[in-house]
Amino acid sequence: MVIAICWLTIKVGCKYCRQRIAIMLWHSLYSGLKILTCWEVYVAALGYLVFITFPIVTSCVVMRNRRGAGTCIRCLNMLLPIIHVIAITVSVIVISPIILGVSEHASWSLPVKIAGLAPEHSIGLIAVLVALAITSSLIPVIRKLHSLQTLIIGCISLMSAQIFMSLLVTSMDFEFEYLIPDFWFAIWIVAVFAVVSTAGHYIARVFLSVLKNKFNIEKGFAELMIFPMKSILGFVPVIIYGTWIA
Repeated sequence: MVIAICWLTIKVGCKYCRQRIAIMLWHSLYSGLKILTCWEVYVAALGYLVFITFPIVTSCVVMRNRRGAGTCIRCLNMLLPIIHVIAITVSVIVISPIILGVSEHASWSLPVKIAGLAPEHSIGLIAVLVALAITSSLIPVIRKLHSLQTLIIGCISLMSAQIFMSLLVTSMDFEFEYLIPDFWFAIWIVAVFAVVSTAGHYIARVFLSVLKNKFNIEKGFAELMIFPMKSILGFVPVIIYGTWIA
């Protein structure tokens, strides 16, 4: 009798937990998709794309069919992790008030405010993220998962934005443990990442084929140009993680 009661209690409790987890996960997905209807998010994403692609396209136009093209490609490969980190960090911090539910609008001056409030910490954050990006670019498996780099760097940037905004907005309720997702939500983020990463891979393959066959762009430059196409979809799980924090 006691065993039967314990078994029934556990079963009902597990069912209740599963229902709560399912509601939480779908709510985070719904909130994330709702944020994607905000036009300022797409302006920030466009700024991210322009910031990364401008030096690549400029170099491609200048060095096309010239002798130093190979050297230029190698230099861009070395600079790309730094450019990528700056682009992600600024873009995420700009739209962080929307993601975290602090405001209905992006704060275009927030990166400057944060840099002015804590310049040493801001420089340290960028340095750590650059080191992380360079390290990940040296690991063969992770190097090809550009959206994973966006996810990791974006989540760290969002955590930093939450901490800094708690200093700027004293009414915000903030605890460090709020930043760490539980097991099931982490699995959910990985699942969303897998979907967007696969989509980004196939989109990038189409663009690579077009750039090489239609525009006759050198392979090295073409692979650099599709980098933003692979990485930008990593913002989707970052936004979902932000809704969980909020």
